[in-house]
Amino acid sequence: MVQSRVFPDVRAELHIVVGGVMFDDGTLVKELRAVDFDATGLANVFFIMPPAVQTSNCHVMRGYQGEDFLGEY
Repeated sequence: MVQSRVFPDVRAELHIVVGGVMFDDGTLVKELRAVDFDATGLANVFFIMPPAVQTSNCHVMRGYQGEDFLGEY
């Protein structure tokens, strides 16, 4: 994931919405905060997709600034 500007109070939540896929830590939800992004605004997110999975790594991303919902993609 890339942010052109990383703000300390902005976070992104990624939610996997298909069966058989998970993040590299075994979860279905990943939260990214400013500390997860490097100096260029890049945060690596890895998906585990076993060979038998017949879907893509479909997920929803939601943005928040503090407690305010910014949007969803």
